[in-house]
Amino acid sequence: CGWRGGRLPTEAEWEKAASGRAPQLWPWGDEWDEKRCNTVEGARNACLPVGALSPAGDSGYRVADLAGNVWEWCASQFDPYPYRADDGREQPGAPGTRVIRGGAWGNDRWAARCAAREHAAPEEYGFSIGFRVALSRDAAAALDVRAVRCSRRPPSGRRGLRSWPRSTPRTSTAGSAPTSRSILPAGCVS
Repeated sequence: CGWRGGRLPTEAEWEKAASGRAPQLWPWGDEWDEKRCNTVEGARNACLPVGALSPAGDSGYRVADLAGNVWEWCASQFDPYPYRADDGREQPGAPGTRVIRGGAWGNDRWAARCAAREHAAPEEYGFSIGFRVALSRDAAAALDVRAVRCSRRPPSGRRGLRSWPRSTPRTSTAGSAPTSRSILPAGCVS
């Protein structure tokens, strides 16, 4: 996705997009609701199309599909907390496992919490791991990502990964005021 100005979000960006302006358990708040995400409690037993539970499960920044459905790759290397952007975890191509966030349809609600984190080797793949693309505002405008909003198929009519654009702030690693970014949710092939 780099050739179009996209990249994987860092772990800090992902968590900020999920938890919003104040820490909370799930993207929509602190009260559990199985109808707002795709986890084992909802008994759907499969990956859902992008945006199927939006806007009910969206974060405070209106980012869809951050809880359940598929684990989402982050660019960050999996290192222990506390998070420090200058400790080497944000070095592209550094050896080691990468962070995955959000839980998946086969996990319970605890894996879908905003603060839950797991890791996987970069070469791992499967039906429960996907990715989300982070774009700068300029790259999002150049791609006209809003044109596919709410569509069940990409404009070309091809089936595959779908985009459900949402605008979301991004924070610096120090937790300063958000700057504008567009983050597209992870999706499933149908």
